Amino acid sequence: MAVTFAEAAWRGDLGCFAARLTYDFGTKTGTLALAPDACTDMDGAIALFTAIDPAVQRIETFTSGIRDTTYARRGNEWRAFSPARRGPDQPAGGAPRPPQSADPAELGGRGGHTGCLIQCAAITI
Repeated sequence: MAVTFAEAAWRGDLGCFAARLTYDFGTKTGTLALAPDACTDMDGAIALFTAIDPAVQRIETFTSGIRDTTYARRGNEWRAFSPARRGPDQPAGGAPRPPQSADPAELGGRGGHTGCLIQCAAITI
């Protein structure tokens, strides 16, 4: 899913260069593939996917093919989670994909994987 700047286009609503988006109506999950080192505006990403499906529950962003930020909805509140920075003992390719849950406790470390997530923002709609 890694993209280059040549594949990406500026999206003012997202505040970044984005190349692709997907939406899974079954899991209520949206995915954004962003240009290298890009990060999206949380409100813009939520607005984009709620326009596609008002019942969206999760939005995952990827930069350079690696999961960057996950936005998870719980009721009327959205929270943003970013993977912890990869240390030298972690494999290239980033942290494993988080579980399909909007529960912050479940979005943290599980089992022996070192790609734990940290909460970085929350908004209420």
